[in-house]
Amino acid sequence: KNINENGAYWDPVFGTTNWPACGEIDIMEHGIFPSEDIDYIGSALHSPCCYGGNPNAGGTIANNLENQFHVYSVNWSPDQITFLLDGVGFYTYNPVIKDENTWPFFEDQYILLNVAMGGVAGPIDPQYTESAMIIDYVKVYQENPLNIEESINSQNTKALKIFPNPVKNEINLVSKEPIVQLKLYNYQGKLVLEKNKNTDFIDVTSFDSGIYFIEAFINNEKSLHKVIIE
Repeated sequence: KNINENGAYWDPVFGTTNWPACGEIDIMEHGIFPSEDIDYIGSALHSPCCYGGNPNAGGTIANNLENQFHVYSVNWSPDQITFLLDGVGFYTYNPVIKDENTWPFFEDQYILLNVAMGGVAGPIDPQYTESAMIIDYVKVYQENPLNIEESINSQNTKALKIFPNPVKNEINLVSKEPIVQLKLYNYQGKLVLEKNKNTDFIDVTSFDSGIYFIEAFINNEKSLHKVIIE
């Protein structure tokens, strides 16, 4: 939570590290890409190595952006940062070397929602009068090691080995005992695949990119694994 700007609205407990050393995570930006489609949205990360007009960035198309709500999200872990549109990942930042130049993201960041005018997007149209950014909700989730990692570890993960992870086409399953039942859930907890017989692979080519969970029942025991489909 580093900020060094004028304005009484900033909480005094925030630090005073200058930009871009403080880091910046742009979850969603729209309207600053004049050469792209009107429905193009971008995500970017600014740090001392890459900032301003040369950030680490990616983007995608949000269909019918002006008339429909979309979910813009970011999965921020100690190892990588992935940006998602409606639950589908479209850009991941994972530098090999993580130091103060490439990865200032070991510190907290504050959330900022704003409509910015002018700047890199170009001059403001003289005919412009007003615009609205309609937000339905903002949610922040923290992975609790007790609920996530320790829960997965407690679910007899040794009974089943999965690879590769992340995966693009096919997940291989290795178990000494037959798999009685296997379920695949998406990040929202929706069951997307169920198999009630022994199998040694899962074809994931028809699934969207994102985080999934494999729940397998082996010898009356449950094995739980997290997998990323690219």
